[in-house]
Amino acid sequence: MKIILDVLRLQEPEPAHAYLKESLGLPDYYGHNLDALHDCLTEISQEMEICLQTCKDAGEESGFFDRLLRVFEDAAEENPLLRITEETAAESDFPYEEAYEDNAEDDSVTVSAEDESGPQE
Repeated sequence: MKIILDVLRLQEPEPAHAYLKESLGLPDYYGHNLDALHDCLTEISQEMEICLQTCKDAGEESGFFDRLLRVFEDAAEENPLLRITEETAAESDFPYEEAYEDNAEDDSVTVSAEDESGPQE
């Protein structure tokens, strides 16, 4: 399974944890902190690629994102079923920023998840 995450949505703790819970299908007991995220990622029992996608014209990442990236990388070292990748998309190929701006006031979440058989619902 491949899950594409919008790096712009991972800059601040509270909205990032809500986005991760929805995007990764984390359990209801997920603690909305980096320790809980690490625990959930190391417990993944099926192959999963998490692709962190950013726009080539994006600004600097936050300090929170840097810590989050370390959690992803540490979890991938511990769990051989987890793979973390990063890619940069051209602004015209990057639909997530617009979706984020459209949903900024209502805290809704846009998710992109695919596996080999196509999009999941």
